Amino acid sequence: MQLHFLVLPSFIALSILTQQSFGVEPMDEPASNRDVPWEDYLELAGGRLGAHFTIERVLRGSRDPQAKVVNVKISDDEQLKTLEAVASKLATKLPGFDFVPNPQHPQVMHVIERELLEQKRYSLDRKHTLAYSGILGDLSHVLEQQLHNIGPKTAGDWRRMFDDSVTRIEINEKDKKLRDIITDCLPLKDRQPLLWLAETQLSKDGVHTTLQFYGPVMKPTND
Repeated sequence: MQLHFLVLPSFIALSILTQQSFGVEPMDEPASNRDVPWEDYLELAGGRLGAHFTIERVLRGSRDPQAKVVNVKISDDEQLKTLEAVASKLATKLPGFDFVPNPQHPQVMHVIERELLEQKRYSLDRKHTLAYSGILGDLSHVLEQQLHNIGPKTAGDWRRMFDDSVTRIEINEKDKKLRDIITDCLPLKDRQPLLWLAETQLSKDGVHTTLQFYGPVMKPTND
């Protein structure tokens, strides 16, 4: 029996030094001036604009010079009113990434590390035929059986282990890029700004991608 855990990503709180020892009340830093991790910035910007993002990135060792992209922070700017403006800002901080609008959903932007597009066997950028009906979180297991070089995330920090065990989807696509297949099947209403995360290990043995889906927005329940 497979267990699926829906873990919603949370923003990292920024510590503000208090000045109580000097008899001065601490002042809250304006949210629009805060530097936040770039993935959190996607959530903030998507929430304001009613937009969604997907993330495709390379898994790198700590000694890889390009691994620093994980720690990139971006100042949250509430004045940006379009998805194109957000993409332009991201491009200055993430020069190794492409920002590709989804062909069917203009409010969805694919954030793709460019090196992945140079890999001949990178599944998400190749065309496939796929039929599936079931729980979204099980889709990665089905893809693993069919494609072998893409599958679910099975190990890692518990804070990064998440998947959508709630949403039911229907897929019946032919000769279409896998990136678009797994995006176009999603019900975007009441869904988190981040749709899915694909992390890829590049090695001399080939390419292997793990795929995880973020869930719908959790609405408060009345006790």
